[in-house]
Amino acid sequence: STSPDPITYSWTSLPAGLNSSLQVPTHTFSLPGSYQIQLIVESNNSCKDTAIKTATVYPNPIADFTVPDFCVQQQETFTNTSSISSGTISYVWDFGDASGFSTIQNPAHSYAVPGPYTVLLTVKSNNNCIDTTAHSVLVKSIPTTNFTEDITKGCAPLCVQFTNQTVNLNGPISAYEWDFGDGSISTDTDPKHCYAVAGTYTVKLKAYSTSTCSDEVIKASLIVVYPVPVADFNYNP
Repeated sequence: STSPDPITYSWTSLPAGLNSSLQVPTHTFSLPGSYQIQLIVESNNSCKDTAIKTATVYPNPIADFTVPDFCVQQQETFTNTSSISSGTISYVWDFGDASGFSTIQNPAHSYAVPGPYTVLLTVKSNNNCIDTTAHSVLVKSIPTTNFTEDITKGCAPLCVQFTNQTVNLNGPISAYEWDFGDGSISTDTDPKHCYAVAGTYTVKLKAYSTSTCSDEVIKASLIVVYPVPVADFNYNP
């Protein structure tokens, strides 16, 4: 039997990019579009044939999103910034907490437990081109706010010592905001406040674990300040 004649190959493309003499070449096109692929085969006897076909390169989607500040058990919304030059894209979110998946473009989500999570976003074009990105999310804890007071009723001026009983099991407490109900405020941990005017006052305490994670306790009509009687008399000799 006779062996087949050896064949040489010449691959080219328009627009330019592909240029190979391999029998089965590989090539990566950097831009989407339509490309005319030409293959010229030639035997050692100078016999030639040419084939031309059109290859379509679809655009890749670009997956990306922004991460909001998360406090535990508070719902926040991810902002999807994914894009594609032409066509449409679909979305699959994995929030990293084994809660399942979402196909919403800008999903809202809450985390039951504080800690770090990795969020994955996979986007797929209508031509099945895929991109995936990941971002880290740090879910911060929320303090449990409470306080006590050494006295709630008395004559003006009534000075009250407040004792802060706020706790945060998963991190530090960064700030306190007291509102004593008479126009006065404080950022002290355990403030002492004197009420000069008779009346009934609501006291509020707000505690922050970060700039966005906070808890507030409100004790309505907590402090009652009684008016002081004015002693006076007239003397007639």
